[in-house]
Amino acid sequence: MKRLALFIVVLSLLLGLVVSGSAEEAVVEETVETAVGAAPGLEVYFLDLGRVDGILLRADGETCFIDVGFKRDTKVAIQYLHGLGIDQLDCYVGTHGHADHIEGAPEMIVEFRPKRIYLSHEGAYKGILECCNDSQRQVVEQTERLYMVPGDSFTLGRGTMTCVGPVRVRNSSLSSSDENENSLITRFDYGERSLLFTGDASDETLRAADYNNPGCLAAEVLKNPHHHGAHGKDVIELIHPKLVVFCTDNGYYPKQEYRSILSDIGARMLLTGSDNQGNVGLVTDGARWEVRCGYSAQSVTVDAPAPMAVGQKQELSAHAVSDKLRSPDHQLGWNSSDESVAIVHNGVVLGVGPGTATITAAAINGVSDSAEVRVYTALVSLDKDTLRMAIGEKERLKASVTPSNVEGVTGEWISSDPAVATVDDGQVVAQARGVAQIIARLSNGVEAACEVEVYGAKPKSVKLSKSKLTLSVGDTYGLTAKVQPSEYDLSELEWSSSDDDVIWVDDSGNVTAVGPGSAKVTVRASDKVKAVCRIKVKD
Repeated sequence: MKRLALFIVVLSLLLGLVVSGSAEEAVVEETVETAVGAAPGLEVYFLDLGRVDGILLRADGETCFIDVGFKRDTKVAIQYLHGLGIDQLDCYVGTHGHADHIEGAPEMIVEFRPKRIYLSHEGAYKGILECCNDSQRQVVEQTERLYMVPGDSFTLGRGTMTCVGPVRVRNSSLSSSDENENSLITRFDYGERSLLFTGDASDETLRAADYNNPGCLAAEVLKNPHHHGAHGKDVIELIHPKLVVFCTDNGYYPKQEYRSILSDIGARMLLTGSDNQGNVGLVTDGARWEVRCGYSAQSVTVDAPAPMAVGQKQELSAHAVSDKLRSPDHQLGWNSSDESVAIVHNGVVLGVGPGTATITAAAINGVSDSAEVRVYTALVSLDKDTLRMAIGEKERLKASVTPSNVEGVTGEWISSDPAVATVDDGQVVAQARGVAQIIARLSNGVEAACEVEVYGAKPKSVKLSKSKLTLSVGDTYGLTAKVQPSEYDLSELEWSSSDDDVIWVDDSGNVTAVGPGSAKVTVRASDKVKAVCRIKVKD
């Protein structure tokens, strides 16, 4: 493993309020994100969840989370918050009712039990409820909720979150694009610093907010509306941001025209996504900003690859212990020590020629791990990994060679213990109790194995001591089974109930009447050899 030394770049980006003759404030950017404790000050993290919003604010130890994305994104966000030592939220904000903003909200609310939920309209709340299961719905409904209108505000630490829009809530379905215009638009002020959170509001809605309250949009940091979307020059000038954060992914970037508009006003762009800044973190004491971007990993582990045939592909699994929000598998850099043997791209390895190559996966900060892959001219596989057979039974295994047209490779069948099981051209015969490995081995040394467990005699019939029973709730009864031949091992029997709410049965045939009704208890000696007892339970 290796770890590249972290380095600090001092930037001259001006992020404070600009006044005539003022000196530029230095902004420190660390190339690798580090978790910040709950010390006084404001931390804002725009999480890399894909093309969705997931934003954490922690002001003087008090916490607020905005949106979260789909259900698939929620686990990532939960891990990230716990990594920062957060076990409860002071509030949750759902900007609007589209699934890519609130589908995962129920899980976040259940996990962190916020004291309040802030929304722009009742439709967004109904959208959250529609995403709940029964237990989640109970928690969500018990959480205080408030619908904000322009002018409403709440405090978070020493900061203030103020609603500036929407001025008018549209009557639209949650599947309609009009729901974007119902996005809760908020401005957060902390000391001399300010941020604008916009959901997916359009230019029209933002203009209406400024018309209703001139100057309310002005902020140093803009969470760009609608992920990577572009907005008019007039709207950008109303906000006049110094930093614009795009909650997007590697596949979606702002258009060149939009980037030019932002460049013209001196705004710096920060994009989430593994090919960009990753997680974007902003920290301030109220007087100056620090920008923290990227990921860090304490360790990376690459699972050992299976042997491969020339022309075969396999996807390797890598795991990272990291202080970032998720295991950064898709952000790892991959390389092969010998591309004449194997090449690798995004963890997918292709066998090129016979030999051995070392495959390495490295996190963004240089922490890495390697695994050796061996490539053969051909591989063999079996249609079964395990077999369970009675003495005297026969079973045929099928071997497949990859590639199927390989030349000059021969094979053989081997039993590790012929006293337990023999094999001839794939035909396995169970000889005696025990375990044996049946192996298909190619002349190039590659092999595949099937573990064969041989048990006692093969059952021919099974009978129960009772075929019908009537019990009362709470009664117990011990059913017994008789199997032919008598050499059959009774511990192999499988017992089951057709309805556990009526009858429960253990592995020895002891039944308990649980509730009124009718149920069947079945004992199986094999798939085809079984017996049934029909049981009626009275109150």
